[in-house]
Amino acid sequence: MTGAVDTLAAEALMTLRAEADTQRATVMRRYAPTSEEHLGATVPQARAAASRIARALKSQKGEVVVDAAESLLALGAFDTRCTAAYLLGRRPDVVRALTSRDVERLAAGNDNWAAVDAFTAEVAGPAWRDGQVADVDVRRWAASEDVWTRRMALVATTALNRRGGSEPKQTLDICERLVDDGHPLIRKALSWALRALVPTAPEAVWAFVSAHPELPRSVTREVETKLRTGRKSPPPQR
Repeated sequence: MTGAVDTLAAEALMTLRAEADTQRATVMRRYAPTSEEHLGATVPQARAAASRIARALKSQKGEVVVDAAESLLALGAFDTRCTAAYLLGRRPDVVRALTSRDVERLAAGNDNWAAVDAFTAEVAGPAWRDGQVADVDVRRWAASEDVWTRRMALVATTALNRRGGSEPKQTLDICERLVDDGHPLIRKALSWALRALVPTAPEAVWAFVSAHPELPRSVTREVETKLRTGRKSPPPQR
């Protein structure tokens, strides 16, 4: 199937390039800088491309779907990188069969927050939630020198706390390990991780924030607002 999946990936690239908006590509180059090409496709367009490939591979084994994802990753475009994540996300059976090494191999090359977040929401987070990735693996990500791997660790916690899940111990363990990280994109991810835990474990989040007065003001403000209002930001004044 190598030739067939390469063809599917190439067709996806061609379609996304045809649908892309050059003005969006310019904005995305500033918004999510990357070493890869920004075509300027939208998230719905990338998801649609993933759906087409998923339908074409509906009867294929998981290894073939992973091969297709890797073919998309090899094309060197941010848009096809996200398409690869969305493709894997459409096949939970494939994600449940991944090992931590598989996840790390597929994450290689994520060099901006948007690619990290797409991949983690679709692959790394669910793989941790379902037991394919161990706590020790995510702790190792949190200790990485690579900022994108550290962000993946934090964003992965959000998968533990949605769809009825609640894992305050695992979530706050990762937050604790990165509470002093000064990188702006880690601070943003820390706020996200804590806010995602608020609906199911508000007391644990209050205790964490209270125990860490050194948290950046932006993180404390967003998390406390979420705790008090259920929103990231205060409602607009009328």
